[in-house]
Amino acid sequence: MWYYVEKNDEGRLATIKRPLDISLAINQLAARGYFVSHRFHWTHFSLRLRANYLQLSDLTYGASWGTYEPNLTLENQTQLTVDYSYSSRETILDREVDAVAGSGWIIDFAIDWQQGKQSASFDVNEAWSRLHWRAAPASRIQGNLVDLKIRRDAALQFDEFYSEVRQTLPAHSRLSYQYQLYPRLALGINSEQLSRQRWHRVFLQTPLWDAASFTLAYAPFDKFAKLGLHTKHFYLQLESNDSDWKDARLLNASIGLSFPIF
Repeated sequence: MWYYVEKNDEGRLATIKRPLDISLAINQLAARGYFVSHRFHWTHFSLRLRANYLQLSDLTYGASWGTYEPNLTLENQTQLTVDYSYSSRETILDREVDAVAGSGWIIDFAIDWQQGKQSASFDVNEAWSRLHWRAAPASRIQGNLVDLKIRRDAALQFDEFYSEVRQTLPAHSRLSYQYQLYPRLALGINSEQLSRQRWHRVFLQTPLWDAASFTLAYAPFDKFAKLGLHTKHFYLQLESNDSDWKDARLLNASIGLSFPIF
């Protein structure tokens, strides 16, 4: 599971056993909430600020770490620790637990610029976040990986407790530039970053009718495609890096409605 696999001199797959550091982190939640936003306008610039209040409902938050020594057998002292919190279900042991709700705030912002045939935008979602779970169920699992195969008695130590979790989310930023080639066709590039992952894309945008546009974006290195439909009060976006959504590493579907209050 943690082996490096590469081709040998004969072109066949060969398993190379090397010591590996195990490191895995997860930061996931489900929530419903409300937001308020305001846009400031200048000659060529605009700035939008949005504050989101969330009622949290589901949490999986934690990490695992250790060292795996595949060359050792019975003397293997490979240790693995899984330390995580959750709110409604024990994922590893697959059992229900008492859910505990939480709440929090998230701040987003966006900057737009337009002059002549050129336009650019920079927006950051989760630029600032503070999420508070008052007493979420938590588990710590410690053990030796090889012991799972050679011992009949318990090879893992399992501790269950409740923990206060103060969660933050990684900032999700997008930078985009667009040039109007023709009255009905624009060409652009954009870059998107989430945590340590980054994607670069080229896109085409064309109007369909008044106040509506269609966008097609593609990232050649990541085989990433995006389809988007935007109108004055409605938008729909579909994004995936695989034609089969079940195999996609990056998958996003967004739909929204917006109407001004003042």
